[in-house]
Amino acid sequence: MKLSLRTKLMAVLVAAPALLFLMAMGTVWMLDYRQRVAQQGGVFRGEAVQVARSLQLAVERCIGNLQDLLSLGDVAELLKSESDSGADLASEAWKTRTRQIDSVWPSLRLDSPQVQVVLNNPLAARLRAFGRNNWIFSEIIVADRVGRLVAATSRPSNYDQSNEAWWSQGMRLSRGEAVLEGFTFDESAGVLALNIALPIVPEASGSAVGVLKAVVNVSTLLASVTVLSTATEAQAEVIDRDGVILLQLSDKSYVPSGAKISTRAASQLKPDAGGWFIAPLSSKDMSMVGFASVRLLGTFSLDQQIHGDPLYVIVHSPASIILAPLRERAAAMGIAGVSIILLCSGLVAYFAQKTILSPLRTLSNAADAMAATVLARKNARPGKKILPPETALAEVEAIKTGDEIEEFSRDFSAMSAKLLRYQEDLKTELDAKTAEIQRDLDMARDFQRAFLPHDYPTVPTHEDQGRLTLNFHHAFRAAMSVSGDFFDVIKLNDHCAGVLIADVMGHGTRSALVTAILRTLLHGLAQTGEDPGLFLSLLNSNFHATMKRTAQLIFVSACFVVFDTREATARCASAGHPSPVIGNRRTRRVQPVYANLKNNPALGLLPEASYQVFTHELEENDIYLLFTDGVEEAMSPSDEYYGVERLARAITANIALDIGDLTQAIVDDVLKFSGSNLLADDLCLVAVEAVCNKTEGSLLESDGQRRAQTAEP
Repeated sequence: MKLSLRTKLMAVLVAAPALLFLMAMGTVWMLDYRQRVAQQGGVFRGEAVQVARSLQLAVERCIGNLQDLLSLGDVAELLKSESDSGADLASEAWKTRTRQIDSVWPSLRLDSPQVQVVLNNPLAARLRAFGRNNWIFSEIIVADRVGRLVAATSRPSNYDQSNEAWWSQGMRLSRGEAVLEGFTFDESAGVLALNIALPIVPEASGSAVGVLKAVVNVSTLLASVTVLSTATEAQAEVIDRDGVILLQLSDKSYVPSGAKISTRAASQLKPDAGGWFIAPLSSKDMSMVGFASVRLLGTFSLDQQIHGDPLYVIVHSPASIILAPLRERAAAMGIAGVSIILLCSGLVAYFAQKTILSPLRTLSNAADAMAATVLARKNARPGKKILPPETALAEVEAIKTGDEIEEFSRDFSAMSAKLLRYQEDLKTELDAKTAEIQRDLDMARDFQRAFLPHDYPTVPTHEDQGRLTLNFHHAFRAAMSVSGDFFDVIKLNDHCAGVLIADVMGHGTRSALVTAILRTLLHGLAQTGEDPGLFLSLLNSNFHATMKRTAQLIFVSACFVVFDTREATARCASAGHPSPVIGNRRTRRVQPVYANLKNNPALGLLPEASYQVFTHELEENDIYLLFTDGVEEAMSPSDEYYGVERLARAITANIALDIGDLTQAIVDDVLKFSGSNLLADDLCLVAVEAVCNKTEGSLLESDGQRRAQTAEP
């Protein structure tokens, strides 16, 4: 798409201030953006740190209360009294008994002896009393050193605790340590829970005799946790290191969602004091995220540290909400800036129109008028009216701007006047030269066609010189006024005729001149024509010597076939020319004279060359078709070659026609295939038919001459 000068100038007038404005807007936006996100990131990080610390302190208070229970509540002594000290708990009998009770435990009634012995004993009473004062614990159970359930505030889901991770870890701990299992759904308590397990270690012994597990009700726990103390639309959640959301804090529902944040966001979480980032969470929309780590998994030791994988508290809000004030301010600045730019551009455009564009348009109209006159163009641009040159030059001379445009207008007017005069003189001379060249081309065309055969020889001269008679026909079509294709039919003796077809490289005047040279050489060597190989060798030597004197590299492909009616043979030699094809009316078989041609160079390439001779038996109803490459290399609109195979099919389809109609049918098929009457290369075909001279109607005309049936369009 072409743009006018006015469009380009307006584009520059608008683009230049717009670019500066955008750069200023971009700078202001970047500074505001950095300040805004840094400020909100710090706020969100502070919120996350506050929630994490509050949650951490609440859990540590729970651990402290449980440690007080173990230290002051005689839990170890009560556990020892409830256990059968005289029995070997590690024996196979006790293990079997424990497994039996565990297998039926879910089906036992609450008042069954096995359940009552766990729920109604001094240790269970001590646990319930502790639970009434610490209602944050929804369930407390105690298992002995083999995992057997000893006491509980309510019936747990199983009896044998030895396969539970909290029991295994708790038995390996020392006094003052605890195991935290994070946030899970406790089936026995029926609540979202935080499990805390502590070893029960008597003061007189350094090893654990059992494990106490307390189930913290997370809903109750979070009631004492400050969540998003400031007024904000942000949300707060607890997630693990894989990005799985464990708790939703901001809506006070405290139900695990099971969703995950994006991998990109999860990779930003670091187990440190906290931080913030901008990344997509669960969708492509960006979010502002503040985070802080909280350790609710692993082992709690006396140094008040929890060793294990951290969880994270994240506080987040869509970035679009955070950046909304920036967008509003940018929109207001944009409206003001665009208004100022358009106003200034309009004033400058008015001045440019009066002093620059209007004079240039006048010059453009004059240039179009000159182009239409000098270059014989009807329109300089589609849809634009062209003024007469005199009118256009008068408008140019009227330009008065007092600057370089006025000076250029005067020079343009003077130059155009001279150019118009020169155009008239040049046109007159060119018309005369064109007419002279056309006369020369017409004469060359007439001369070349005069060189082509117009009368075919009578072969054989007498009926007793063979049982066969030769019929000839040709078709010739030049791509230009003159052609580089050439053929001739020579009577060698009473029973022999030679047919030469040649194709000079290229086409046009130079190629046509070469055909005249070939015809002269051809008739000078006719006495050697009975041997086609020798004939082509001598023709090549003489042609090469002639072309060498001109210092021009020109070569010619040629094929010479000698037909002998007495011997009933056809002998063929080729100088790099396409093979003729043989068709038989009776058998309808079509085949090439030779399949492969090697070391038979075109005429004019080498000073000395020998040519292989191919001999075929000449039979009644045989038709020999010689052609130039303009036939097989004719190209369709889809860039496909006509080819020898398509030529063979055309011959087979029309083999029943007489020789003249057959030749014309092939020419018509080539033109139909190419989709145009204009060929890219010259086209020449020569057909030779062998008929029995005893057949009625096959005798020659009484004067012994057959006129050429030339298929010329």
